Amino acid sequence: MKLIYCLTIFLWPFVSIGQKIKPLTVGDTVPDIVFNQILNYPSSSAKLHNLTDKILILDFMHTACSSCLENIERYILLEKSFKGNIRFAIVTAQKTIEVESFLQKSRIGKKIDFPIIIQDNTLLALFPHYYISHLVWIGKDGVVKAITDGEYVTS
Repeated sequence: MKLIYCLTIFLWPFVSIGQKIKPLTVGDTVPDIVFNQILNYPSSSAKLHNLTDKILILDFMHTACSSCLENIERYILLEKSFKGNIRFAIVTAQKTIEVESFLQKSRIGKKIDFPIIIQDNTLLALFPHYYISHLVWIGKDGVVKAITDGEYVTS
């Protein structure tokens, strides 16, 4: 019994109860995370570096947010006018069925052709926020360039 007690005390610092993710800010490099649920992309999963061949703007939003939906229309126009230089991706905590229903039934949803990352807790932990639309600008080098709201996305 004493041996087990001593081993427990000795090994306790090496036992991981659950790793806490440190939030990132401007100037930090985003780890090459794997997104396991992604829509509007050639495969259902992707790594971050697959999306950072251009400037990547992640928009944390919800399909019931009217100002978020207004921003999407602007993003579509900006992505076309800056073709090859910028990519938008939506990040939402919503379930796949909700997002797919939105894409099929909504006028704006039918226009979206950029990636939608669904139910990704890692991004939510890396970039905590209280309000939506919450945007994270990531350069081709994987470094966070800015964290803003949707109003700052203009030509």
